[in-house]
Amino acid sequence: MLRHFLLALATAALLIMAWPPRVSAPLSLVAFIPLLWAIREIDYDKDFKGKKGWAVFRLSFVAFLIWNVACSWWIYYAAAVGAVASSLFNATAMALMMVLYYRGRKAIGPQRSLISLPAYWIAFEYFIQRWNLSWPWMNLGNVFAGAPDAVQWYEYTGTLGGTLWIWTVNIVLYAWLSDYKHHLRSLRLWMRLAARLLFFVLVPLALSLQIGAQHTGFGESADVVVVQPNVDPYTEKFNSDDVAQVKRILAIADSVMDQDVDVILAPETAIPGGLMEGRLDHEPTIAVIRRWLQNYPNAQFIIGASTYRIYDSAQEASETARYNERGQYYWDSYNTALNIDTSENIRVYHKSQLVVGVEQMPFRSTLEPLIGEIALDLGGTTGTLGKQPNRDVFPHPTKEISVAPVICWESVFGDYVTDYANNGANFFGVITNDGWWKDTDGYKQHFAYAKLRAIENRRSVARAANTGISGFIDFKGNELQRLGWDETGALRQKVHLSSAKTFYQQHGDFIGRIAQALAVVFLLYLFVRLRVKP
Repeated sequence: MLRHFLLALATAALLIMAWPPRVSAPLSLVAFIPLLWAIREIDYDKDFKGKKGWAVFRLSFVAFLIWNVACSWWIYYAAAVGAVASSLFNATAMALMMVLYYRGRKAIGPQRSLISLPAYWIAFEYFIQRWNLSWPWMNLGNVFAGAPDAVQWYEYTGTLGGTLWIWTVNIVLYAWLSDYKHHLRSLRLWMRLAARLLFFVLVPLALSLQIGAQHTGFGESADVVVVQPNVDPYTEKFNSDDVAQVKRILAIADSVMDQDVDVILAPETAIPGGLMEGRLDHEPTIAVIRRWLQNYPNAQFIIGASTYRIYDSAQEASETARYNERGQYYWDSYNTALNIDTSENIRVYHKSQLVVGVEQMPFRSTLEPLIGEIALDLGGTTGTLGKQPNRDVFPHPTKEISVAPVICWESVFGDYVTDYANNGANFFGVITNDGWWKDTDGYKQHFAYAKLRAIENRRSVARAANTGISGFIDFKGNELQRLGWDETGALRQKVHLSSAKTFYQQHGDFIGRIAQALAVVFLLYLFVRLRVKP
């Protein structure tokens, strides 16, 4: 059993070393082989004591728990419960998929069961992005955020294509090793392995390089400024005067501004105090920004804010609205991006991919009557927030520029972000806080994942963080500029504009939909075979 445990630890270690911000992503192509080998040995061990299925679950759970904790432990700084819950849930679900694979070995044979494993895994990753407890941070395809040149074909497949690639290479190598005694005596089988590696490893890499080379970046551009004010979210940010904070941001921006700037981005909840929608024109912070923009009349200013809306009646209230008993009215709170220019219009976008336990209560209709309104405070807008159905974009008042106001957590969801591009965005403006993670891998991973959104949509990314990493990423996922942790300043960059439609934009996570159908077929087949034993 010790040998099996060490094999499970090897899988965990390889996945940890492969994960961003480290740049050893190719290790993921062999990371699952040790665990698959341990399961094989358990299956063939006639003297094994105990329940083999339970042993497979334990080994897999240990491997995946170590991996998840090592790569996302930083959540603990903000919410210990969230850190524990996310790691336990992911590890349990992943271990159960390995148990399904093991049961399939017994029912439909080792080789056919191997084919089912990618279907189960991809179906899980597809599902986990679309339910109340969404946590796609550890989806396998994200590993190539540390090696964007290797996955330029994400413009066709999204990150689920990366997951499929990882499992395919692991399975091909494992299947060959499973019969290694025969291979040692057969040159023909060695040649077969070389051909498979050529096809499944080198061909995707060559294809990626070819696709990347086809995108030149010629065309229109926007002159963009990102501001990183570097305000501590635990002490200063939510306990300081809003007007003073806005003036600080504008002063930082002034260091790189002139009349040619088209867009300025300031971070998520940069105006934290709570602005009432419907009377934004009367807010002192908005007045300060408008006066400043008179010096730069050709620019649009995008800034994060905490806002709220009061409903005139219960009939108008949304499903996320709260009731104020003292004032006897319904109201919604939002994590918002505001678009301000020298016109009289202020455009508003509400963050709609909300962080579970922070910005929304999962299964609210069931849980709220039992435990009330609960949300953890992670240094941003908290509580069960309102959201909107559409991914609105912010058009420039005079130029053919349309900015996607991607707010923080939204940038982790590939299929979700394509809606901005489909609605006309020709570059992505990501605004985020990231300070609540402290100086850990969390903000580094968050920045790296934006590289994948750039590739999937062939859109450049401008990123304004409160602190963490602010910077620019081109449409190939290459980093152009950055401001690092605990740095204060502003960056300016010519950002390429694109209105092209990628295959992934048009078809989304089609691999996930196919995997879900295949997973159902495999599960039904497995159920029948286990019920009708020979």
